[in-house]
Amino acid sequence: MHNETFESGTPDRDWLPDVGARRWILITKDKHIRKRELELRALRQERVKTFVLTGATLSGQDQARVLKEALPDMLRLLGRRAEAFIARVTAASDVQVIEWHKYVHDHKS
Repeated sequence: MHNETFESGTPDRDWLPDVGARRWILITKDKHIRKRELELRALRQERVKTFVLTGATLSGQDQARVLKEALPDMLRLLGRRAEAFIARVTAASDVQVIEWHKYVHDHKS
C-alpha cells in the first residue's frame, strides 16, 4: 500500500500522519521507526496502531507465514486497544506490545 499511496522515498514523518488520518494499521519491518523521535511522536499523535515484524532475514514467504499465524493475536490486540501502540511480531509469530516508555528509553540510550 505504501508505494501505491505515497511516492518512493517519502520520509516517515510525512506519511505517518496520513496513515493515522485514514485509520490504517501499520505493519512494517522498519525496526528503527520506534527509535526516531519524529516518527514516535507522529505514531502517538496520529494514533497509529503499529506492528513491527522482526527477523530481518526472513524470506517473503516466511514473513507471510509469520503474519498469518500471528493474525488472530493481532486482531485480538486491535480489538482491545483503542489507543496507539507498537507491537513486535516475532519470527515465532508472537505478538508483544512494547510500552511507549521503553521506546523513549531506547531512543535516549
